[in-house]
Amino acid sequence: MFIEFFGYTAAFCTSMSFLPQAIKVIQSRDTRSLSLLMYSVFTFGVAMWLTYGLLLEDWPMIIANVITLIFAGTILIIKITNRKKKIRKGLYNLDPIPFTIWNLTFKFINLLTQCFG
Repeated sequence: MFIEFFGYTAAFCTSMSFLPQAIKVIQSRDTRSLSLLMYSVFTFGVAMWLTYGLLLEDWPMIIANVITLIFAGTILIIKITNRKKKIRKGLYNLDPIPFTIWNLTFKFINLLTQCFG
């Protein structure tokens, strides 16, 4: 139980560190200063950590990554939505790299779901 204390404490701290950013983005809808590529890769990494935690049945890892995935995923969805709005209005040039990474992320998660689900 003593060792798990460190896992749960780390899970709480790292997961809750995203809460202020998520609240700010949800309230303001301002994502201009956030990198789409960074949030895409980060969210994919969190999904992989979650998958790893599920396979190991490691509850601190599972809980931390579910919470972080919700926060980071929310920010990422708002970022993508804002970007699509700007593209439709002609205010933004489309850079295909982040969208390619995002599409590959969904394909990989779908593949994992089929293999392990």
